[in-house]
Amino acid sequence: MRLAVSEVILIGDRAVGKTQSVMELIVSTPEKLSIMNIKREDVVSLRQGANPSAKPLATSTINHQPLEMAAKLSASRRLKVNWIDTPGEWNQKEWQDDNNKAHLFDKYKTTLQNATAVNLLLRPFRNAGGAKIKDKKLIEEHWISTETQWCHRFERWVDFLNTSCPNMRYINFCLNKADLLCTTPMQLKMEASKLSGLGWQDRSDYVYGKYFCSSNEVFVRSIQSVRAASVKFFITSTASRTLLELPWLYLATYL
Repeated sequence: MRLAVSEVILIGDRAVGKTQSVMELIVSTPEKLSIMNIKREDVVSLRQGANPSAKPLATSTINHQPLEMAAKLSASRRLKVNWIDTPGEWNQKEWQDDNNKAHLFDKYKTTLQNATAVNLLLRPFRNAGGAKIKDKKLIEEHWISTETQWCHRFERWVDFLNTSCPNMRYINFCLNKADLLCTTPMQLKMEASKLSGLGWQDRSDYVYGKYFCSSNEVFVRSIQSVRAASVKFFITSTASRTLLELPWLYLATYL
């Protein structure tokens, strides 16, 4: 089995579900991707009340956790991932200027500089994929912004990646919580089935056209400025193991 040794990192928006997405890859039944170095029982302590089905506890510091993933492709592959789990406040100046956290932030920056590939988890926006999310409770609970707000946030992410990840060759933009954009579990299942049957480029083009803001000037300009050889688009959800695995399977295919 070939072992991919490129530095791969997982980062994302505040309250986007970074921890929960990794926990789901560990505890749910694998399809084509397995986490080899962490057992299901090892993550129970990260769940509320030590309940494996509960949401993970909020992240309070920057954690670096190596993950070894095994992918069942035409040729079996293993992928080494540096899972960087950050608190939602990490990118605020007050947090970064805290002397007690300086060593954590310095280590974080060093890891970013060495990254070959990045999976970036992004919160959905209110009309992504044709959705019309208007429920105030849902918007507040999941920090769901308008398209305009989302595009400006995306622009800042691209600037951050271009500056902080000089060795980045692959970037996967993953619109997480896709279950909020599909009206029923069946619709999400059908979308996952459709995507799993497409080739990598067709899959990315479909997600880009349907779920991202391809007509927004700020977004398009940001995409054009990304400094990476490969830019791909995915939707992900902890309610779909298929969708969660796809960004990682893509990297395992090419790294």
